[in-house]
Amino acid sequence: YQYNNHIFFFDWQLPVYIHHLWTLSIEEQFYLIWPFVVFLLPPRKSFYAICAIIFASIITCAILYKLNSQLPYSQFTLSSFSGLAIGGLLALLKHKQIEIHNRKFLLIFSFLLFVYLSSPYLHFTGKSFLKVLIPLPAILSFLIISKGIEGYKGFIGRVLENSFLVFIGKISYGLYLYHMFIPYITTHFIGNYHLNVGILAMINAAFLLIVSVVSWFLIEKSLNNLKAKFEY
Repeated sequence: YQYNNHIFFFDWQLPVYIHHLWTLSIEEQFYLIWPFVVFLLPPRKSFYAICAIIFASIITCAILYKLNSQLPYSQFTLSSFSGLAIGGLLALLKHKQIEIHNRKFLLIFSFLLFVYLSSPYLHFTGKSFLKVLIPLPAILSFLIISKGIEGYKGFIGRVLENSFLVFIGKISYGLYLYHMFIPYITTHFIGNYHLNVGILAMINAAFLLIVSVVSWFLIEKSLNNLKAKFEY
């Protein structure tokens, strides 16, 4: 939490290879709160609690943006809770077997709105503020994943069910966690060889993949197996 506060309030300049950890810090802060929402509140109140978190996060972004649009408001803890809470909302809906109606229309509309707001060629008053208010990446992820839970058919289904891609998904946390460290390590050991950028990129990718696989089997998989010891 203090790590995020120093970045946000004091413009703390950290080494590049650990700067991305602010996102993981926010995730862990959210997960300190989320179990209490799940276990201590009945489902109906859990729904309202999730909505309150999403609303509070969006309002926080809006206030910080209005105070200073140049602030890295997304790196403030509460500002990033909306996406995580939207994921929690999906889990709650699926657990209660509540169907998401008009999903295809919502997906197309959200995607077109995302493209429109992201376009550098289209401008209108309040465009940047609207991007702050609507967590479109999280909404799109919500809709895509909700369909993925039921299963995609055809070519998209075959691609998403590819065993290599499924395994990459399993080790994706490690890929993100270690990806900024790897170039510094490889440069330290082979920097004097003046390798081609493309070759160096392939070495980094291979090394990252190996480290992430080892991390998955030695650490993450063992921790995931602990879930079987808890009843939900």
